[in-house]
Amino acid sequence: MLLDHINNLKNYFQLNPNLKEALAFLQREDLGSLSPGRHEIMDDKVFAIVIDCDQMPKENTKPERHRKYLDLHYTIKGNDLVGWKPLHLCSASTEYDEQDDYQLFSNLPEQWIDVPENHFILFFPEDVHAPLAGTGHLKKVVVKVKI
Repeated sequence: MLLDHINNLKNYFQLNPNLKEALAFLQREDLGSLSPGRHEIMDDKVFAIVIDCDQMPKENTKPERHRKYLDLHYTIKGNDLVGWKPLHLCSASTEYDEQDDYQLFSNLPEQWIDVPENHFILFFPEDVHAPLAGTGHLKKVVVKVKI
C-alpha cells in the first residue's frame, strides 16, 4: 500500500507502466464534474469508477481485495478514511469472484488512513482495504490498473 500526493504518482510508474494512463486521467480538467460510474480509459487494462456518496461508519465497511488490478483511490473532494490490513492477517468471508475481481473479508482493519483531497492511496493484491469510512460527503475516483 502506498499513500502520496497526486504530484508524486509519476515516481511510481516503474511499478506498472499503465499508471501513466491513470495519472493522465486524474489530471483531466473536468475530473470533478464527471458523473458517478465507470469511465473507460484503456480497454480492460485501465478504467475508472467515479464515486460520489456519503461515507459510512467503519463497522459498516466491507473489507475487500483484488487480484487482477491495482486499486488506485484518489480523493477529489472530502476526506476518504480507508482501512487497511495485510492479507495474511485476514479471514475471507466470500470466495474470490474471478469475473468481478474481488473477495470480501470478515474482520475489520486495525489501521485507518486519511486520504485527503489531491492524494491517492494505491492497493496491491496483498492489501485488504475498506474504503468510504468516516463522516461527510466524498467524491473520489478509483482507477483500476491491470497487473
